[in-house]
Amino acid sequence: MTYIAIHTSKTAARISTDSWTYNTTATRLGHSSKVHAIPHLRTVLTGSGPVGFLATFGAFVEAQSTDSTTFEDLLVALRDVLPECWATYPDDQKDVGAIVILVGWFAAESRYAAAAFSSFDGFQGEELDDFFVIPSPAGMKISDVELARIDSYVADDRLLRDDSPLTADEKAAKRATAAANRDVLIGWTDSPTAPTTTAGWIDLAESARLFRSRRCTVGSSLKVLVGGDLWLTTINSDGIATKKIHAFNDSGAEFAEVMAGGLHPQVQLGPCRCGSGKTYLECCLVPELDEPCPCESGKTLRQCCAVDAARQVVPAS
Repeated sequence: MTYIAIHTSKTAARISTDSWTYNTTATRLGHSSKVHAIPHLRTVLTGSGPVGFLATFGAFVEAQSTDSTTFEDLLVALRDVLPECWATYPDDQKDVGAIVILVGWFAAESRYAAAAFSSFDGFQGEELDDFFVIPSPAGMKISDVELARIDSYVADDRLLRDDSPLTADEKAAKRATAAANRDVLIGWTDSPTAPTTTAGWIDLAESARLFRSRRCTVGSSLKVLVGGDLWLTTINSDGIATKKIHAFNDSGAEFAEVMAGGLHPQVQLGPCRCGSGKTYLECCLVPELDEPCPCESGKTLRQCCAVDAARQVVPAS
């Protein structure tokens, strides 16, 4: 998943996103532009999910926009084709799910609006509130879109498959953890308030990073890696403008805190959490090296996401 905050009104729409992309075990990090502008419709496309799917779908939306005269036309096209596009995407790359959001000028109501389509509910589509944030910072009422994502962890069909590398006890533990995390999230009831300044957008993103990245363990359904750069896109009658407003501190102790519990090379080659003085790879990770890799590739951790000092696969002893 990714960080996205959106505020729509009669005069403008603002979309804030981070730039990080990552795989399920956080062994690889990259950067991506998460806003695709369609200026002639005063519309942008953003979303969360496999980078390849979002890029491919972004190209489709660009092509479709040539036959659309309004934001509403594009919404209709999106609703019809998204399930078909998702069905053709490789199954082994669908684990993280996809959320596609269109933000633009809603002429019928003379205002800006946003609509989200999520693989977690079959891309049914729903209009978003005037202010939307995913992931929600601690205490802030979560959106239906994020709740659907959390529910997908609780009822994860992959845990029922015969080819799942997890034992029955591990499957039960994952479901129980996801259910407990859901209970935490639905207990958050504070009404969100949209930022009115650049500093406010930065504070919101840092709050989401603090509570959903730095204070959560990788593998938790509450954990969302927020990082890289923070961008703010504005849509108004003058057009669409995007600017970088902040750079997260992705180094040192804070980076280690964000990655704690994951398998990023810096974590594996850093001090073991037990305080032994050894690296995590040389210490508490050793008993797990010949167990199924957490990324569920079907390989062992040693064969898959474990690294040596040169970030190569750790050879079997």
